[in-house]
Amino acid sequence: MSLSTRLTAPILVLTCCLLPFSLYAQGGPGSINLFSPDPVSFYLEHAYDNGSTWASERVADQGANPIQVYEPYEPNPSLNSAMTGYNDAAGEHVFFFEQTTVHLYTAYRNSGTGQWSFRDLIKASNFQGYQDFSSNLTSYYDASSGTDNVYLLSQGGHIYHFSGSNGSWQVHDVTTQTGNVPMSQGASLLAFSTTGSACCQRLFFLGSNNDLYYALWNGSSWENAVDLNTTYGVPVASEPKGPLTGYSDASGEHIYFEGTDQDIYDLTWNGTWTWTNISQCHCVPLGTGLGSYSDNVGQHVFFVNGQIYEFLYKNGVWTKYATGPTNLPCCIGPTPNPIVALPAFGDDYVFYSVGTVLYRNLSTDGINWTFWIVNPGIAITNTDRTFTGFID
Repeated sequence: MSLSTRLTAPILVLTCCLLPFSLYAQGGPGSINLFSPDPVSFYLEHAYDNGSTWASERVADQGANPIQVYEPYEPNPSLNSAMTGYNDAAGEHVFFFEQTTVHLYTAYRNSGTGQWSFRDLIKASNFQGYQDFSSNLTSYYDASSGTDNVYLLSQGGHIYHFSGSNGSWQVHDVTTQTGNVPMSQGASLLAFSTTGSACCQRLFFLGSNNDLYYALWNGSSWENAVDLNTTYGVPVASEPKGPLTGYSDASGEHIYFEGTDQDIYDLTWNGTWTWTNISQCHCVPLGTGLGSYSDNVGQHVFFVNGQIYEFLYKNGVWTKYATGPTNLPCCIGPTPNPIVALPAFGDDYVFYSVGTVLYRNLSTDGINWTFWIVNPGIAITNTDRTFTGFID
């Protein structure tokens, strides 16, 4: 069953489609993957696009690797849990807080067998602290060490780092190892592994003094966290949930955040930290979600306020685009929900949710966009931070 209607925007005539729920094999290399807890069944749902067809599946524990000890039941993510994930050579990894135990879990799809399984990382690492459910989660795979990595906020503003390799998980108090700078409760975390000659793993967070900090893992130990506001004059990030997004590419490390002046800033490391006001409009609603990526067109940053906006860095200039549509429901304003921005199949995709509706914008050149409302068998739960996505 499908339902199609037509929307009109100033730039393009756009098509809106509702796709049926169905169960297929995984989309394959290069496919788009979205994950969210189902608001009715509470199961973790996986939707994917192989470039031509959306499909979906319930993520079920199938015991992919008998060497590891898996849970005796299928855990359900909390409907307002933070979520994060990525894909690496071993398979797909999704992290979330489980609704009953509030433990940090990972759902892992083995790339060899194609099977899903779950792991309670609190038990696996023998973590004795208390995780802050209001914290977001951030994760990545580090190729230099061959480790899976995820971070969360615990009591006293301490950040904990869970690191896994070959089925074994360890946990470390990053705050005590980086100078005891407490993180602001409920604020954003961002971490990634650097590319190229830069080393090695970087963590960004808002301190309890509302300053923006970064900490560096240099390959053997954590260095003390650096206050970017006092050391480099970086503008103050918005609170209480100042969004952080970013990545590492050939040009350096890029972190995007919203200032208290309602502008978006690009903080770049290329031998030193520099920052640029990329919006210069004082028009970004405080606390709105941000999404970003880099591709062969340029650097892309997105936010939602009645419609979705893009800031594109190309040929040395930041340019603002309204990617549509202008006829969203009148209740749609700034959304704190995640914005999953992905370059895939030679095109550019942006996913974001408003209420229980999942929106998708698509561009073939990074500048001109078409707009869809999609339901690829995944339901959004009308709370923030409840879906994540990545490319295989």
